[in-house]
Amino acid sequence: MNFADLLAQFQQSVLSGTDGILPSIPDSPREDKETLFDVYRDAYRLRLVGILRHDFERLHTFMGDKAFDNLAREFIETHPSHDPNARWYGVAFPEFVARHPRCTDHPVIGNLAQLEGFLNDIFDAADTPALTLEYLSSFAPEDFGRLSFEPHPTARRIDTNFDLNAIWCALAADEPPPAAHPLAEPQSLLIWRQDLDSHFRVLGPEECMMWDEACKGVSFGVLCEMAATFDDPDSAPMRAAGYLQSWIASGLLADARLG
Repeated sequence: MNFADLLAQFQQSVLSGTDGILPSIPDSPREDKETLFDVYRDAYRLRLVGILRHDFERLHTFMGDKAFDNLAREFIETHPSHDPNARWYGVAFPEFVARHPRCTDHPVIGNLAQLEGFLNDIFDAADTPALTLEYLSSFAPEDFGRLSFEPHPTARRIDTNFDLNAIWCALAADEPPPAAHPLAEPQSLLIWRQDLDSHFRVLGPEECMMWDEACKGVSFGVLCEMAATFDDPDSAPMRAAGYLQSWIASGLLADARLG
């Protein structure tokens, strides 16, 4: 066996947990080959657990060492690393957590994993210019009603039945998180990147409705009409304009165009 084949067999045995490499490993005077090889096999898995702990720091804190590490090790056994860049190893972890039998009875764990996963992913997303107020001012006032908007590609929105915002803020402050009791109404979170920072915030029901419709390409005039049916009709245009201004200031929109 040449050296390249030996390395390939060694790697495969580490990744798969099999013993195919053992015949090629000589025994040491102090230890048998199985124990020697287990050092490498265990080190590989410990490194991946460490990567997941780092990428899902809040989830790790919320679950605790034992529960998180057990979940991480199960993920490692079914999701061997295929990318030399460790950053991408845990991309599928939130979905794995959400579907895991031990987590389906505690959906807040899956929600927290999804939130943290989105915050990680959008940080590394490709740069795309954001819509500016200066560009918006190039449109004539009488055309505003026909404007539709394109959300920034880093923007994400999730719904949760728990106060995920309060749980996250407590974990970030190294404080005990509040109990994860189901809310009377779902909490909507908007997640995005601005400059070099990932952010999220809670959306109220009206803004959430308007954001979802704006992402579908609904024109600003129709958004104002929808706001009028949601709350006070007289102040609907001002509320809609306030949401739009906030989205632009936060870098949540990528473009505006006349429909």
